Amino acid sequence: MPDGSTIVPMTIELPTALSLKLSEFEESGERLSIIPLAAELDAAIDPNDALSPEQRRGCLAEIASLRFMAANGADREPWGIYFQPIGTSIDNAGVPHYGPDARWMDAEIIEYWKKRAGENPCGSAGPVCGSRAGDRRAMEPRSS
Repeated sequence: MPDGSTIVPMTIELPTALSLKLSEFEESGERLSIIPLAAELDAAIDPNDALSPEQRRGCLAEIASLRFMAANGADREPWGIYFQPIGTSIDNAGVPHYGPDARWMDAEIIEYWKKRAGENPCGSAGPVCGSRAGDRRAMEPRSS
């Protein structure tokens, strides 16, 4: 590139079935709730399909964004960010496990969410999904 910058290729790829399902939702104009939408997207992926690592990241990026819930008041646990997991479990060793876990989301996935927010993700569920995907600060720690 003339300005000396480099292009870093995205390692996020949507499996065809997921891409088709997203297009169907985005074009339908139907009001959708994000939890059923996440379940529909999950169901679009055949567990017997051999997905590439890039396609697995695409599934994570699209579906996990719908599975965070907004913080309740000032509570920013467990990560100190605006969104929280829908579920938490503690194993026999006392280690907590979160679903989804914000630690799975790297800078590339967050950039992907920002890009998707500009494309009106989730069809007419847009305000909720768009805010989740597009809040540039949502996945960053908050100061007290």
